Amino acid sequence: MNDQPATTAEPLADEPTGLVRGVDENGRPWVRVPLEKPIQRADNKYDSVIVRKPHGSDYQGTSLSAVHQADYNALCVVIPRITEPTIHKQDLQRMPSDDLAMISGEVVAFLYTKAQRLELGLTE
Repeated sequence: MNDQPATTAEPLADEPTGLVRGVDENGRPWVRVPLEKPIQRADNKYDSVIVRKPHGSDYQGTSLSAVHQADYNALCVVIPRITEPTIHKQDLQRMPSDDLAMISGEVVAFLYTKAQRLELGLTE
């Protein structure tokens, strides 16, 4: 049921994890994160979530350091602002830890510079 955002280039699949990365028409990077336990809303079942790279205003009400430390409360502020479909705090509270860790890890990874990602061996 998930459609990828419009991209300027072909999405890059990360085969071992099932992640798909791309860039939208505005140059904003995103990653599609597969869910172990799909989210059910009415007649819609979501088996993956698009996580967009946060903008500065997406951190309003929290701090970069809290997000960088993967603070649960900070992530509950940021994640609803950068996900498609929108993942609400209530969804996060019911989400299995492996799905929460995958989404949170991608949010934190967006904070790294290109040099840091290369040094850590993270894909572009």
